[in-house]
Amino acid sequence: MASELNHNTIKSTIVAILKANFALYTTTAEADKLQSIDVGFPSGKSALDDKMPPYAFVRNFDTSFETT
Repeated sequence: MASELNHNTIKSTIVAILKANFALYTTTAEADKLQSIDVGFPSGKSALDDKMPPYAFVRNFDTSFETT
């Protein structure tokens, strides 16, 4: 019998794994490291501000997005 997958739990687990990688993620604003890793897609234009520190969004879409 097939079981249902909880996609949000899977994405949250991926975020936890990425945040545990200190070569990739920082909480102290180190250069060239992600400072924000979140589940979902940013809402609103301010979430995609070019002045934002490096960030990643774990989502389940096949298309990418760019800031302009």
